[in-house]
Amino acid sequence: MFSFSNDRAIAVCGYKNTDDTHPTYSEFVLAVCGENKVIDFWDATTVCRLTSHNDTLFVQELYPLPIADNFEFEETVWTTEKIYFTDNKVNRKKSVNTGIRKYSAAEIKEVLETYRDAGSGFDESKMKIANQLFVAALSGSKQAWRSFTEFKDRFDVPDGAYSQEYRVLKEMLAQWEAQEGNVPVPIVFV
Repeated sequence: MFSFSNDRAIAVCGYKNTDDTHPTYSEFVLAVCGENKVIDFWDATTVCRLTSHNDTLFVQELYPLPIADNFEFEETVWTTEKIYFTDNKVNRKKSVNTGIRKYSAAEIKEVLETYRDAGSGFDESKMKIANQLFVAALSGSKQAWRSFTEFKDRFDVPDGAYSQEYRVLKEMLAQWEAQEGNVPVPIVFV
């Protein structure tokens, strides 16, 4: 439960993972105590860290991205949503973390070469390339953006978990582009 100075409180109900030093939540709801109203629901595929400071609840959505050395995956904050009260009314403001580490020109070149040289057919290693193209697109590479959007057709991503992962990455790219200050590029969802 998160308490606010206006004597209001927000309850969290769902799965709490306490394995790490900072607990995370998935498949949970946030609700204002004393009201018969849910603020929102986060599903089992979403992992969040919840913190509060200065009468604001912060919901940080975490996502593994290949931003560590040698393109290793590192869990990072993708979005932060601020939930707070104004005149006893719940307010929400969500923003994408634009401070995610960007790839250097050399890293972008390496990712594009890996994509270009990848053989036909689909296997798990291709999803690592998709994630790398995603970060290269976030880093400002138009060529990586084009390659990322063509990825599913080139490798015939099968239905199921891989298709879902690619769909989530496309949605994240759309969020990134919609964020103020980022150049919008049209995304076609298939």
